[in-house]
Amino acid sequence: MKTVKYLLVGAFFCAATCTVSAQATDYNTQLENITQLIKDGNADALKAPLKQYNKQFKKNAEALVALGNAYLTAKDFTKANEYADKAIGVNAKYGNAYILKGDIQAIQDEGGEAANWYMQAMTLDPQNAQGYIRYANVYRKVDPSETERTLQKLRQVLPDYPIEAEAGHSYYTMGNYEKAMEHFIKEDPERLPNDLLAEYCITAINTNKHAEGLHAAEVGLRKNPDNMSFVRLALINAINSKQHDKALSFANMLMQNPVEKTSSDYTYYGRALAANEQHQEAISQFEKSLAMDADNHQPLRFISESYTALGNEDKGVEYMQQYLSKETSARPSDYNRLADIYLQKVKKGVDKETNLQKAFGVYDTMAQKFPTLSTYCVLLQGNAAFQNEFDTEALAKYAQIISILEPKGSTVTEDEQSYLRQAYRNTALIHWTKDDLESAKPYFEKVIQIDPNDKYARQALGLDKQEETKETK
Repeated sequence: MKTVKYLLVGAFFCAATCTVSAQATDYNTQLENITQLIKDGNADALKAPLKQYNKQFKKNAEALVALGNAYLTAKDFTKANEYADKAIGVNAKYGNAYILKGDIQAIQDEGGEAANWYMQAMTLDPQNAQGYIRYANVYRKVDPSETERTLQKLRQVLPDYPIEAEAGHSYYTMGNYEKAMEHFIKEDPERLPNDLLAEYCITAINTNKHAEGLHAAEVGLRKNPDNMSFVRLALINAINSKQHDKALSFANMLMQNPVEKTSSDYTYYGRALAANEQHQEAISQFEKSLAMDADNHQPLRFISESYTALGNEDKGVEYMQQYLSKETSARPSDYNRLADIYLQKVKKGVDKETNLQKAFGVYDTMAQKFPTLSTYCVLLQGNAAFQNEFDTEALAKYAQIISILEPKGSTVTEDEQSYLRQAYRNTALIHWTKDDLESAKPYFEKVIQIDPNDKYARQALGLDKQEETKETK
């Protein structure tokens, strides 16, 4: 049976299969040096410390498996298997040795062989949760029912084990964040070790479950007050869950720590400041971010937003244009932001016609960049004119939408029907507010066909009065 590589190479193996004990303290110091030498491929330098390690820990199954994992990390499967066998020779019921042998097979896509070794771990060391977890992972895609049976066994043996989080971890390593979050959210973060807490937080970021991610990060910080990784995760989730006071608190905590700062640190600090209306200081932090990493264009967008919030629309336009010219993955919402800055100037009465046309130009560019949104962009132009009382321009844009969508008849999509309704309704309202009910009436009638409860259409057409008369009779 061929399987995907369910397990990650590297530190995960050692962390997952090696329990921490007093003995671990003894061998870990030596193992750290040996692991680096194995990674470097320095065979000559490795001889002496390896000889000493083997002599001192030859009867220590835990230490032998730890060394085997070091070889596994370097993809030296022969040596990894050798130390797994040595550990079994010391303690035939030591589950982590069988798990190591399974991991060796799993990373080579030999899922069937891996499952056999994990089964032995479950049988010989039934209190070792990782045997069940690894076995369940092998079958997660090929036989989900077998996965569920295995996890049910684990629930019976270790009822307090965070099984849902382990399932979340499995999906996390596959990049399936939606499924991972379904499992993480069922766990109490207080029960989780640091690695699973961090994965929970990252998964929350990727699935927009920021309140849950913030809670998990705060749990991590209570357990590890000086852990800047959890501070960063808390900061990101706090910003995105709009908990502005907390975001700034975490940002200050990060900035006051001597840890080396990254471009992203300054970006998120700036976002926390901006969320708390400290826009001038936010701009300063965004500029620091740009200075550290000119290839990250996001700070340009945030600088634009802060200048706009300060009422400096010209600077807002300048930085948003820079962002759109450099960012290849700019989204429709980014073009909307630029158009909104011009419309903010229109609302202020600054060169109203000129800035309305500039907003129209942005929507035209947006339609060219995203052809599937071309009709929507015409609607945005119509709405911008309507909201700023440029009735002639609004009527022209709404007429354009009607001419595009009416011929489609019953084939219009739900979104397109919404565009039509807005075009009909706003066209009718423009005529109605000018006391031209005759011109407004056919458009209100079309609105009623789409939305029988539209209050303006019902009022204009006298439908509510007709119903009152019927009730009276």
